[in-house]
Amino acid sequence: MEKSNAIDMDKRELLYKEMKGIIDDLQHHWKEKTEKEVQELCKKMGKIARGENAWYRADALSNPNLPQELLRIGDAFNNNLIILRDIIISIDEMNTRYGLIISDDIFLFLLKYISNKKVAFFIAAFITTVPQFKNYENKWDYILSIPNMTPKKDSIDIFRRIINKVLAKVPETLAILTKIPETLKNDVIKVFQDYLDKNPDLHQYTKEEYEEIIKKLKQ
Repeated sequence: MEKSNAIDMDKRELLYKEMKGIIDDLQHHWKEKTEKEVQELCKKMGKIARGENAWYRADALSNPNLPQELLRIGDAFNNNLIILRDIIISIDEMNTRYGLIISDDIFLFLLKYISNKKVAFFIAAFITTVPQFKNYENKWDYILSIPNMTPKKDSIDIFRRIINKVLAKVPETLAILTKIPETLKNDVIKVFQDYLDKNPDLHQYTKEEYEEIIKKLKQ
């Protein structure tokens, strides 16, 4: 058993060193690399951020200067949608799973690309949970646009989660979105009703969930 634990520890140490090497390359040496090399590093970074929670991932991702450098890389290669996508995904995972505080610079970075159809879905996945979103002038117009994003099957699910949290009065959500404006309730209802009408083969549980949301909105 002790030998097995030692082997596992050795593997974790090797993984940790590999992760640190990838992150060090991104943070300090990306300007020396080709676009293709940066793209590959960003892919690996995304895999690190999405991987199973572990002390070595948390430690590897804990450098406070890393997010700012990711923003610089994103802006430098903003026509490379793979790089942009993986940076956005990494920021989301670092925020959700490893406690990264979304700075104003990160929020402005997300807003810069919020209308880019190739990465809009990945931004929508978490931007409504960011504290700065509370002061975003067009927040409910934006939320209503989410179900139109590709892939629609997944974007309607993001929309559902947002609306459910508002209806359930989840404190963290209400601190940002407060409530659904009365003038927009019919628009929200229409999104769910249209989706039900256009997708008759939805799983029964999903149908019932959407119908329950519509019922609550009509009360």
